[in-house]
Amino acid sequence: MGKMQVLPLCLWLLYALVAPQAYGLQTTKCDTTEAERARYTLKALKQLEDTYEILPGSLSFPDFAQPAGRYGLVAFDGQEINPPALCAITSGVNTPYGPGLCNFSFVLGPRDAVVGLFCTPPPVKYFSLRSYTGFRFRPQAWLPAVELADPDNNLTFNTTGKASGIMWREGCIRGDMGKRAVTKKEGVEDDESPFCKTALFVSTADGATAREAHEAFRSAGWPEAAMNLDVVSAEKAYFRNFRLPWVVDRSDAFVINFRVSQPLNRTAVEPYYFSSYPFYMLRHKSTLPSLRPVQQQRELGKEQQHKQHQQEDHHHRYLQQDDLVNQPREPLTTPPLRPRGTGDDEEYLLPSLAALEDSVISYMDKSRGAKLHARWEMEHVLPDTGRCLTEPDYYPIAENVKAWNLSGIATCGFFSRDCLYSFLALPDTGKIDYADITFPRNRSFVFVGANQVRLQKVTYSNIFMTSILEPQKPGRTVNYSADALEGSANWYLPALPDANDLYAVTLTRDACDRRPPPSGEREGGGNEGVKEPFCTTVGEKVLSYEEFVYVVERKYLQPATMIGPNPDEVLAPIVLVFETPEDTVPGPWMSEGEEKGAVAEV
Repeated sequence: MGKMQVLPLCLWLLYALVAPQAYGLQTTKCDTTEAERARYTLKALKQLEDTYEILPGSLSFPDFAQPAGRYGLVAFDGQEINPPALCAITSGVNTPYGPGLCNFSFVLGPRDAVVGLFCTPPPVKYFSLRSYTGFRFRPQAWLPAVELADPDNNLTFNTTGKASGIMWREGCIRGDMGKRAVTKKEGVEDDESPFCKTALFVSTADGATAREAHEAFRSAGWPEAAMNLDVVSAEKAYFRNFRLPWVVDRSDAFVINFRVSQPLNRTAVEPYYFSSYPFYMLRHKSTLPSLRPVQQQRELGKEQQHKQHQQEDHHHRYLQQDDLVNQPREPLTTPPLRPRGTGDDEEYLLPSLAALEDSVISYMDKSRGAKLHARWEMEHVLPDTGRCLTEPDYYPIAENVKAWNLSGIATCGFFSRDCLYSFLALPDTGKIDYADITFPRNRSFVFVGANQVRLQKVTYSNIFMTSILEPQKPGRTVNYSADALEGSANWYLPALPDANDLYAVTLTRDACDRRPPPSGEREGGGNEGVKEPFCTTVGEKVLSYEEFVYVVERKYLQPATMIGPNPDEVLAPIVLVFETPEDTVPGPWMSEGEEKGAVAEV
């Protein structure tokens, strides 16, 4: 029998702490196994245990809605990681991910870090991982939901695809898509693809902590080329002072958000949403309160104890005069932001868009007897993140809407600089009657715009209509990806030179059936009716006739800049609203199941 290796007691204790969480759940192909990642992690944590208290957590995908994919979040035991008073406050705050977030948000000491090894998804148009200031409590509780710097995304992430000299297992084979791995750009075969690879993620505000974490994993054998640093901007954050009660300290609660969007093959990516990866909080012991042994406490004279209590009260009253231990040793500030734009705009498309609008208006009249009721402009929204962090009454996205009896939310909404968001013109502009944003029986909508994916302005985009009561919820959202929009403008104006780069899609209550094409002829001759190819029937169970609805377009990741596009260089969509004299109803040929499937994702 071979000689059994005897581990030091401290390592056995560490293993007992983290081993149950160390493996997580891997549900898709990856170039490392659960056991391999656990070995790297345990070796690294062993080197850090003298300096840091180690608390286990995970990166996983809660059941939060997202039309083009899913949101992942780093979670810890909120009752262990956070002060009870913080969880009590946040449980009453609504967020884009639902109420609360006690388990999905965490306080962070100035020298703390969150670390984890994880596998990237199978090929998607976009993924990113980034920390946010989720909740802020000075001078009151509100939800800034502010990204602290540019995210690491599939164009910038350091993964094992960049690590040479190591024989990794095969990552994403094209399996459902072909052979070998798929690169950052769809369809190109290259072993440097960021998909189905492994990466180390370290999030901290302290350069010394980052260096210690990276060195621990490097010593454990992990390649530096597959390490990433998520900077928690020290100049923007309020860190936890563990020597004070949190009700005095009122430090921020942070959130780490993982976006996975627009699968190239939905069947291949869907299992990934059921995976989980061990992540860990490293609490630097120098910032934690030193607990005096009980016997030593008893030996303190009454006078000494009285002086100690006076000193503690002094700390409670004068937070700003606390000692330098509650500061990052090497404060990390916001890295330079990636600039938006290339200087090429889309103004040249305006005449073609105008011609497309005219064709749509004419066609809706001839095919349905539907008249133009309203023309809703959409506008790009770039919140001022500085104001979101400092002004509890700043409403850049969700303003008060009296017609909806909706109180606005002061938030940047977990927006990402990797994206450019377009919303309906805000209520205070007076451009849209918000009391009129409904979808009754006799109404149809046509989204008209430029396909920025075709124009290579973005990696992916989607436009959707959703319920105000249950925003982005599957089965309550009609979503179109850029791929689904291709060819739609050609159907209206096949001879238009720019038609390939434009789109026009219809949402209606009727059956989208027996409508003659705009040209009056169909392929092969004749002018009999045909089913509209870029039309979606929306049933009452998806969006009811009386409820308020909303429209959003998202444009992610310009390849040339590796960040979201410049709002001055891309055109915002237009929503054309049509009404017929009589109510229309969904076609009887659609079963309830077919109807739900037809409108949930187009």
